Amino acid sequence: MKEYSSYTTADFLNDDLFLFWYYSGEGDYYRIASYAQNHLYDCWAVSAKDKSEVLVTYVQVLAEPNSRSKKLYLRGFDESTFYKLEETDEIYSGENLQKCGFLMKRMKGDFVSRLFHFIKIAK
Repeated sequence: MKEYSSYTTADFLNDDLFLFWYYSGEGDYYRIASYAQNHLYDCWAVSAKDKSEVLVTYVQVLAEPNSRSKKLYLRGFDESTFYKLEETDEIYSGENLQKCGFLMKRMKGDFVSRLFHFIKIAK
């Protein structure tokens, strides 16, 4: 299995976990940002029904020169628990991710994407 950070959008759409959650009704889909509205990027999240895992996909359609990092207000998290970002092992509270935002670091180039896998951790 590929590391999530190296997934392309096509890989993500073929990922069994995403397909299971989305098509079986075992998960919730959240639209976070739309290219149709901002003309720069897309972002969406798929959360397990019990909010134990959340997959966030960010697709930078068009790059901006000298751009800053973007703050995204994510959805689909349980506000009373903590989540570990699988790639970096950083810990975030569900409340902070939804209310304070997640900093999306600047990416270079058009049509690049990132997949973030957040896993609920025991209290």
